[in-house]
Amino acid sequence: MIRELTRNAFKDLKKNYSVYGTHMEQDKYNNEHTVVDDVAKCTVNTMWHPITDEASIAEYGSSVKRMYYCILYGDDDIEYNDIVLIADVQYEVVGIKQFNTYTRIDVRKKEV
Repeated sequence: MIRELTRNAFKDLKKNYSVYGTHMEQDKYNNEHTVVDDVAKCTVNTMWHPITDEASIAEYGSSVKRMYYCILYGDDDIEYNDIVLIADVQYEVVGIKQFNTYTRIDVRKKEV
């Protein structure tokens, strides 16, 4: 019962966010760079929060100013280096923490 209440908490504030995979490509000079896939691999319905906890600040340092996290309750196909579009800005998945009943995803604003 508690688990269902938690899953539906803030349901009206959640939105769908597209998640894109990435792959490596080489240019004609054999330089490798990461390229975002054209088609979204999945969509997550969640709410993003700024990172403010002391453990994450100690882990990520000053880059927490450009970071968000979310809580997911399903088995989503999200991996490190995937790209999530939040307000038309690309954020890269830098942390995936598995817990008993949920998964926490940390994302950082992708540097251009």
